[in-house]
Amino acid sequence: MKSIVAIFVSIFTITTGFAQTFQATIQPLPASGAGVTVSVKTPATVTGKVSSLTITIAIPVSVGTKPVIGVDNSADPYISYDVYNAINQTFDGAEHYIYNVLGTGDVVPAGASKVFTGGTDVPLAVISFSGGAPGITSQIKMANLPDGGTDPNPNSYFGFSIDGADVVNLSAMFYGINLISTATNDGLGYSGTSFARTIPLVPLPISFLSFNALKKADNAQLDWSVQNESALTDRYEIERSFTGSDFKKIGTVAPLNNGNSNNSYVSTDYHLSSLNSSGKIYYRIKQVDRDGKFAYTEIRSVRLDGKTFDVSVYPNPLVSATKLYVDLADAAQVKIKLIDATGKVIQTEVFDGVKGLNPHPLNTGKLIAGTYMVQVEAGSQTKTVPVVKNN
Repeated sequence: MKSIVAIFVSIFTITTGFAQTFQATIQPLPASGAGVTVSVKTPATVTGKVSSLTITIAIPVSVGTKPVIGVDNSADPYISYDVYNAINQTFDGAEHYIYNVLGTGDVVPAGASKVFTGGTDVPLAVISFSGGAPGITSQIKMANLPDGGTDPNPNSYFGFSIDGADVVNLSAMFYGINLISTATNDGLGYSGTSFARTIPLVPLPISFLSFNALKKADNAQLDWSVQNESALTDRYEIERSFTGSDFKKIGTVAPLNNGNSNNSYVSTDYHLSSLNSSGKIYYRIKQVDRDGKFAYTEIRSVRLDGKTFDVSVYPNPLVSATKLYVDLADAAQVKIKLIDATGKVIQTEVFDGVKGLNPHPLNTGKLIAGTYMVQVEAGSQTKTVPVVKNN
């Protein structure tokens, strides 16, 4: 809006007895993740009928599929709402889906009056989301966009009027316990960008519940299950190694995008004999988010000849923590000795190993930088591997 409009609104507000002191915020529904509550607050108690309410909701396009939103007006049934999808816009460094929620009040006479107690959050509406990612609530912003946005009929702003008077605090539209941005708002209200994020409920990082590698005929069947999967999950990369340390990507699996946070996957690596005639092949799964963050499974292996006893350490060299991987043809008691550069045994451990690959954490946190030897004994077999500790 132009300055002359803002001045007219200010004069109109003064004549009706209302000061422009109302601010708005959004907060996630408790223990829900499926919606937000829109509330307003003003310093001094005000009583009046809501004439109109314009709410602009913005969600980063990076969440994936555009959610469908709905509005529950039970907090103030005298306001009726319509929802319009606006043109996507870029702000806060990212492209956003934009929704205009337009509310109209004064639908009944005396019953529509509402008391806005000073200094208190007063809920006006609950906005729900469907068809999007689990945890999407933590990505939502309430926004005021320059000149109402780029639509032919611009409504992408925050507007609120009581008894026909605009009561929005034009220089500080939003409040909240996380981030409030009015950096480019010029104080006239509707010409700059302002926004308030929800509480930073960062979506839980994805975690692997299980990962298994099983040799079937001349193939390796890989299956894994995850929790906290969302539309932020971009892909799963299958990695293979012949040494247990130098992994290379051999395939990609897309997430199911079925709306469930817990999912299971199966993939097959075919014709193993064409890769190696004996020994083992190691596998791990790398999960990658849209923002580039990633997580790994533990390492699993399949045995080609069925008779190899093998020991490896990964990561190696290490900084703070590492794991010993002991591959057994049969279940056996495993004895571990950690030996320093002088030949002194500085740690000993014993555990009951099972047939197949046994990941076992090494207690390396207090070691000084240097080279050590890990000696592993299982039954009548013994192997020793070097491990390097860096600062």
